Amino acid sequence: VYQAFASWGVDGEAGKDSCSGDGGSPLMCLSGTGTQYVQVGMVAWGIGCGTAGIPAVYVDIIGGYYWILEEANKLLAPAIIDEYWQFF
Repeated sequence: VYQAFASWGVDGEAGKDSCSGDGGSPLMCLSGTGTQYVQVGMVAWGIGCGTAGIPAVYVDIIGGYYWILEEANKLLAPAIIDEYWQFF
């Protein structure tokens, strides 16, 4: 798995992961403050559909922080970006 990817799954449980057609969907986790959910990944690919013992592969959003920040700065107000990243 390339550095830009990460694999997540729920203890290898069947049916507890992404499925075909989910590509591009967000992987959300509770923020460090525990007050809201934030996107930490995006479905990239996997084998099967929630296959036990085989976690799907996700794009690591945090690993791409600087690229995302650069691209977002082209489109959004910096205050919005700063507010989002405070949770990491």
